[in-house]
Amino acid sequence: MKKITVLLIVLMLGLSFGDSYAQKFKLNVIGGYSLPLPDLKGTFPDDANANKDPMPYMMKNGFNVGGIGKYYFDKKNSVGMTLTLVYNAFSNSVENAVMQSTVNLDKAEFAMNMFQVGLGFEYRVPVKGAVIPFLNADLTGNFLSGNVKLTPTSTKVETEYKMKSASRFGFNVGAGVEFIASSKISFVVGGKYQFFNLIGKDYTEDTSLTEWNLNDKEYTDALNVTHSAKNLMALQIYGGINFNLDKIFK
Repeated sequence: MKKITVLLIVLMLGLSFGDSYAQKFKLNVIGGYSLPLPDLKGTFPDDANANKDPMPYMMKNGFNVGGIGKYYFDKKNSVGMTLTLVYNAFSNSVENAVMQSTVNLDKAEFAMNMFQVGLGFEYRVPVKGAVIPFLNADLTGNFLSGNVKLTPTSTKVETEYKMKSASRFGFNVGAGVEFIASSKISFVVGGKYQFFNLIGKDYTEDTSLTEWNLNDKEYTDALNVTHSAKNLMALQIYGGINFNLDKIFK
């Protein structure tokens, strides 16, 4: 009974101070897990052996870290604009890959890095209390790099193939919850659907033996076979701490 009474008191306190702690300027410092989606996600060497079309980039896991600045326009601090800077890293590592070709691999490593700049808006649901849900969307610029490292069984010598840097434009849509802890800080958890290359897809024939292009645009090869475009997408799951800047620097 005492535990229930204490819980009710805590909840009532949260309802009483939730609105008073909403501030105009906020900074979220976040980090979390990034789940690649097709065509960013792939299974190696199965997809390569099956000559899958489009051929995925073979990523399996990822993480994200960055910051989100927020400014709210209205009196209730519900509608605001956001500026996002986030680093996304995806990777995959496979040992003893059996290829249908004459080359078998002791190890294959895939990596792709995306530095993202986003400008968007957020709607913070104007409810009373210490738990505030929100919705957001961003237009994003994405700057990509990566590499593939292959170690053949025959030579045991690792060779690195670097991806030529590329830029693409896309969007994020997401939702989350803010948990107010005090007038200066709160905690956030959320998720976003990320589409990295909605605009700017390109194809440039690879001519280097040690470098490769992103080549996410539909193209027709020398045998007159048309290959589908590739969509780079992921689910971003994050948590972090929020600083109410105008309260901290008041």
